[in-house]
Amino acid sequence: MPADNFKTFLIKHKMLTYFIALLATYLLFSPYVIGPIYDRLLFFPDRNYHPEVSQPLQKIQGGYASILNEVFIPVSDKIKIHAWYFKRSDADKTLLVSHGNGGNICYRLPLVESLLKFGSVLIYDYEGYGKSTGTPSRSAICADGVAAYDYLVKEQGVKPKDIILYGESLGCGVSCEISKLRQVGGIILQSGWASLLSAARDRMVLPRLYPDWSFGQPYMDNMAVLKKPHPPLLLLHGELDNILPCCYSRLLFAKACEPKKLVLLPHASHNNVVEVDHLLYLQSISDFMKSL
Repeated sequence: MPADNFKTFLIKHKMLTYFIALLATYLLFSPYVIGPIYDRLLFFPDRNYHPEVSQPLQKIQGGYASILNEVFIPVSDKIKIHAWYFKRSDADKTLLVSHGNGGNICYRLPLVESLLKFGSVLIYDYEGYGKSTGTPSRSAICADGVAAYDYLVKEQGVKPKDIILYGESLGCGVSCEISKLRQVGGIILQSGWASLLSAARDRMVLPRLYPDWSFGQPYMDNMAVLKKPHPPLLLLHGELDNILPCCYSRLLFAKACEPKKLVLLPHASHNNVVEVDHLLYLQSISDFMKSL
């Protein structure tokens, strides 16, 4: 078509031109095209390992008569994730910790110290965090969680019924994905959400424009998992959380199957759950562990 004729066509078909431009823009910003950008908004890894944590680790190790093992767990031929395994000889249960989207395991010492009161603890870094190789994505971190679980069962001989999944924020989605694929004795979700997509849509306009299927699996839909039969569930959430409001845990509790329990920490926000309302936090986990 000659240039003059093409211009005439565009003038006569302005609506069609606008539609094509709008469709092109819509497709350009779709999750299929800019999926890595969505991941960059979701993950905030610290790739640096902080040697200054060694002294606190020794304190934790000695305080609970646990043996600290620094391990690298293979996820695939090319990917290994870094983990700390605190093994208590006097404990029956093991808590498998999937942490939030920021930092790395070096930032979770207060959490580890608290959870060691209730059993052995394995806490690991997702791909691209700390010493772990690879690059984080929704599918990758879920595979990391399953690999950490399999390490406990296959390499350490921990019985599935003695593994308690502990998810922190983003890790709640990982824990729920693990529970879909593996047998566990219980699930603790701290500062979680009902669905990752619904939480994203609450905070940003762009994800509201695209259907669920366009984001690809895993959806990390905790509500869909917990609506079905599941192990005993404890939900912990700070009432002052302005990142993932406690209404998410209220909704999860309302929709989840039994057995379930919800504990709201009145003075805690998103990043200080372990430190604020500490006694209520510890008592809630203690009661839950005793009920298993």
